[in-house]
Amino acid sequence: MHTKFVELKRPTDLTLVLVSMRTSGGRRDAVIFADRRHPQGDLKLWFRRQEERRCRTSHEINYGTNTLNVQVPRRCLGNPSWVQFRGVHETITGRTDTFDISGSSGSLRLPWVTERLRRG
Repeated sequence: MHTKFVELKRPTDLTLVLVSMRTSGGRRDAVIFADRRHPQGDLKLWFRRQEERRCRTSHEINYGTNTLNVQVPRRCLGNPSWVQFRGVHETITGRTDTFDISGSSGSLRLPWVTERLRRG
């Protein structure tokens, strides 16, 4: 999955990037936790509020181009026939939260960024 944000801010305190994946078999969430010392962060895959430990995922945050690439093997999503994505970037600095919703043009709605991407 590749998505673009308005402004991916390099973390000063804590940055969270949530990628929701809706599939023919259910929903999964990939959450990236990044901070000042580790700006690329660590990705955790969640299903029904449980961390999926058996899946090997990868990601790259490019703060210069405001883009995020996430790779999740299809088997980690239950081998669905289709999948959709959306992303939210949250920056926490002190007591201030800032949100950047991919594909939203500033709206607070959480649109599905992609149409249903079908297998094959």
